Amino acid sequence: MVTAPQAVILLKSRQNVMNTVIITFDDGYENNYTEAFPLLKKYGFRGNFYVVGNDIGKEKNQDGLKKYMSFDQIKEMHDQGMEIGSHSMSHDPLTSIKPELLPWEIYQPLNLFYQKMNFWISGIAFPNGAFNDAIIAEIRKYYIENC
Repeated sequence: MVTAPQAVILLKSRQNVMNTVIITFDDGYENNYTEAFPLLKKYGFRGNFYVVGNDIGKEKNQDGLKKYMSFDQIKEMHDQGMEIGSHSMSHDPLTSIKPELLPWEIYQPLNLFYQKMNFWISGIAFPNGAFNDAIIAEIRKYYIENC
């Protein structure tokens, strides 16, 4: 099991990745911390957790169903080797965001994670898998990996 940045390095170095597995979790639900994180640690695996900036610490999502991880939980996972990345600030499909707001959706998670948890994130997972050339260009301005 490897993190997304490790997989990028493997791919760029043209190493054999046939038996490489990346485990990802999107949205930042608290069960990522309470259920997935302990299992990953137990078996010595590393996971990739893509968190929605505006939802960190919320008690319920917009449907009133899920609780989200706190900054302390996310930092603990990061400090124990899990990869933490952005899933944007709002979780709205990036293709639906007004062009003038797109930099905030993409860049603000970098600031948020650094200000609240003192580490930089390097990756982003597109909400709903939605992206286009303009979004890729904007992401390349700020993120090291995952483009």
